[in-house]
Amino acid sequence: MIFLKLFLYYAIYSSLVLFYGVGVVRVTQLPFHKSLEVNYLIKIFCTILISTILTWLCAMYLLLPLRLVELYPIIAFLIYICVSTFFEALIRITTGKSSAEFAISFLIILLSVNESTSILESIVICCASICSFLFLIPVVYAIGQKIYIKKENILLNTSLLFLSLVVVILLLSVFDVSWLNLIFRR
Repeated sequence: MIFLKLFLYYAIYSSLVLFYGVGVVRVTQLPFHKSLEVNYLIKIFCTILISTILTWLCAMYLLLPLRLVELYPIIAFLIYICVSTFFEALIRITTGKSSAEFAISFLIILLSVNESTSILESIVICCASICSFLFLIPVVYAIGQKIYIKKENILLNTSLLFLSLVVVILLLSVFDVSWLNLIFRR
């Protein structure tokens, strides 16, 4: 039950895309049909998951005893590059397509290792962050189709899309009204 709450917290309420801002521009620029390619999703998911596990293990059993925990982003970067290169080579050999992604994947790894206290929490946060990104793609696509005005007016379309994302953020965080408790106590 604790892991379900943790998953829902990082997937919906504290969405990596909406509240941390990781990948907001990428979500708005991805075409819906292109973003759901199976090879791309499998490569990203496996790369992030394996890199998160290896980074957490290195941080806890290598860097923590040596009191060098501040260096875990560098270790995470090196691990991510090695794992990503391996999966990229596998996908290029089998399909001939590229599925490179860096910023979002690396930031998911850093967030999941930084916010967790156990390896299971790290894995749950990692999966929830990936799901928050994937959940938002169809929502952004639907909003983009509704506000599409003219092909020439890309700036207006993008501005309206970002304003719509602000409304989604407000809708997700509206139930956290703890600041109203002070008003109603009087």
